[in-house]
Amino acid sequence: MGLVRIYSEQEVGKILKESEGVGLPNEGGQGHSEGLHEIVAVGRGRESTSVAGLEDRALTERKSTVGAFDGSQIKAVTFALNTQAGQNTLAFLNAKAVWYVFTKINVSGQGFKMKLTQVADMPKIGPATAPVTSDKIAQFVCMKLMANDGALHIRTAYPVWDQAPLPQPTCEIVYRGDGGKMNQELPV
Repeated sequence: MGLVRIYSEQEVGKILKESEGVGLPNEGGQGHSEGLHEIVAVGRGRESTSVAGLEDRALTERKSTVGAFDGSQIKAVTFALNTQAGQNTLAFLNAKAVWYVFTKINVSGQGFKMKLTQVADMPKIGPATAPVTSDKIAQFVCMKLMANDGALHIRTAYPVWDQAPLPQPTCEIVYRGDGGKMNQELPV
């Protein structure tokens, strides 16, 4: 079974905290779920961003849409991991050949608050229109999940708001070696 099991909010909070700012051996990048994707951090010593930080990130990274949980990250990630789609996604991580899994899990109807920053006109170069941030209810949780010596590492976890109709939950599996060969848009 390995990583496939039911997770408590306390466990998920600990995993997010232990993943924040930490990379795994032999691969680049660091965990950033809290610092970039949570506006109001719930729990001791958790990292967070601000609405101004979210808007600045949209402009700096040239993204037309960015989102962050509004005090609901631990609850939303726990819910997503414990769904059938989340458990199916975690099953892929049990294979030693899998480097990481990126998944998009439907959490609509659960009431997880988020902030959504949108930039109406974001050209590749040049000035963009002013970002607008609004309150939304997350419809999906997107996560990059990795295994680290049998433990779960959450590289990132962020909310997504889409307009209806909502797509089915999916995941991408990226394998070690072979230049990061992957299976894309697998239903979970």
